[in-house]
Amino acid sequence: MRTDGERAALKRVGGLVLAADSYGLRTLRAAATVDNAGSRAVLLCTGFLPVGETVLDGRPAIRYERDLAAVRQQPAGA
Repeated sequence: MRTDGERAALKRVGGLVLAADSYGLRTLRAAATVDNAGSRAVLLCTGFLPVGETVLDGRPAIRYERDLAAVRQQPAGA
């Protein structure tokens, strides 16, 4: 029986595989304001890497990218 954390991880991977395979996406991009620690933590936990700075609604923010090439190479159910 899988734990809640394992089920959540599989759901995230499933979404990334869908983005990579079904939609042909190679990279996902996101941004979060510097004062939004929760969003920044989620982005890091899901494999996004910081790639630069930007401004969102006049507030300093960090830009992130997630390379989907590795997702395509994972075996099904990994």
